[in-house]
Amino acid sequence: MITKPTILVIDDCEEILEIFKLVFEAKGYEITTKKSAIDIFTFVQDNKIDILILDIVLNGITSGRHICKGLKSNPLTNYFPIILISASPELLFDFRECDADGFIEKPFDLEVAIRKIDALLKIR
Repeated sequence: MITKPTILVIDDCEEILEIFKLVFEAKGYEITTKKSAIDIFTFVQDNKIDILILDIVLNGITSGRHICKGLKSNPLTNYFPIILISASPELLFDFRECDADGFIEKPFDLEVAIRKIDALLKIR
């Protein structure tokens, strides 16, 4: 049985979550969306995901990089690539400091986002 790639998107913007859900479900991917990163460590330990798309600024707090660093430094949660997204390009500049695998600047070109995500999923 072929399994669908699984994507987790965390962003506090409902429109962004809807766009990712529509686009990647149409491509045959399994997608979960969340408006906050509460319980993220438990979620990724309990659910197999192939890639995480994570907003850097969640609910007005710059926390995505801290979440990324925590996930990447834990052997139970460092098995998938993480792409950070943000509308603030100055926040994206240092995405490698938290070991993120890529970044997407908002507003994003959907085709560019798809290519980045597909490229990381094919690496696995």
